[in-house]
Amino acid sequence: MNGSGDTPTQLVPLLLANHEEAKSRLQRVEQAAASKRDEAFCELTYALVRHEVAEEEVVYPAVRRYVDGGDDLADMRIAEQSKAEDLLAEMEKVGVGSPQFPAMFTTLRSEVLAHAQAEGQSVFSELSASPDELLELGKRYELAKMVAPTRPPASARSGHAPGQLGHGAGGCSGRPGARRRARGEELHLSGAGADRPSPAAGRSRPRVSRRGWGTSP
Repeated sequence: MNGSGDTPTQLVPLLLANHEEAKSRLQRVEQAAASKRDEAFCELTYALVRHEVAEEEVVYPAVRRYVDGGDDLADMRIAEQSKAEDLLAEMEKVGVGSPQFPAMFTTLRSEVLAHAQAEGQSVFSELSASPDELLELGKRYELAKMVAPTRPPASARSGHAPGQLGHGAGGCSGRPGARRRARGEELHLSGAGADRPSPAAGRSRPRVSRRGWGTSP
């Protein structure tokens, strides 16, 4: 699908479109009025985590399979995503109204844009799958985005009791903490690249700090 749910699209155009969406949402946060900044930041959070969860479930297993040196390349890019997510978690803790938020956002923006550029130059261009395989990967990527968890249990939300997450102080309902699912809940999506063992099957990878992002309503 092409993101609108109409026509199947190969993987790389979907990824590039998501990168453009991320850039647009970063700009919205930067330009938002104070009363709208929390909403814009939450929308950015949702977009980033869905994209990154789907990449880890679909794109990077394909990179490990199809790209020479793909294991090292995948590990490097995943580590970048983990670093950005740790920063997102801290930003949600302090809230958009904090004096710390602007500097943290500047760092996040720099890291997200640098990561997107690195993916475009060293990952997407190296995928040597056939057109049919890239089409199948595109379908699987869209499915992974649809089911990506972005809401943790209430007990995982930065120590707050249920109902204590107000806007401006960690008010996004989808949070970068406790995102990783239990091993038995890993996505098992058939298709291109699926014969490669999933991360849950045992290969060690850089720490990924997504601790429970839940699906938004």
